Amino acid sequence: MKILFDEEKTLNYLIQEEKMEFPLRNKLFGTASIIYNIKDLSDMYKKRIDPNKKSTTFTPLVRQLFFSIYGLFMFLVLGIGLLNWKGAIEFKIFLLFFLPMLVAVVLQKVLCKKINYKIVISAIGILVNNIFYNWNEICKIYIVRRPAGNGSDWHLIIALDTELLDRYDISNITGLNSTETKLAAYIKHFNKFA
Repeated sequence: MKILFDEEKTLNYLIQEEKMEFPLRNKLFGTASIIYNIKDLSDMYKKRIDPNKKSTTFTPLVRQLFFSIYGLFMFLVLGIGLLNWKGAIEFKIFLLFFLPMLVAVVLQKVLCKKINYKIVISAIGILVNNIFYNWNEICKIYIVRRPAGNGSDWHLIIALDTELLDRYDISNITGLNSTETKLAAYIKHFNKFA
């Protein structure tokens, strides 16, 4: 027997979950997360989607490339500065400790499997982080925008027919090469019931 999906109950649960996740931020700054319905968000996407397209893939490649180039540049600049600078030994020691930390941060941004994965959307379902969801299993999909520093973190929430909610951080995907509205438009395009 299939469980009847209660959208109001799910939305209330998501709102409470977001409030509990960041209670201090919400009280101090009055900035709350925004939960978008796929249909409403996709309506903001103005480009036309090719109706003959069989599937589409969203990857964090551009952001990974950006962090790789940035990290390499900073490593080279600081490394050359360390070798050529005739200044105080304390600064050279500081740079010697700072360079590995910089490399570690860049590698974490580029190699972390938790935030670097692809999303493949097709007529039969959606593949997120190597987990396939058939459209028949999905009751609703939401995209949540969380204020974070000067920008926002984006999360894809998949409400399943088993009353489970699967959450994915899509901040690396909705960055330089694509937008959350584009992702929502393709989800709506391939899943006519979104």
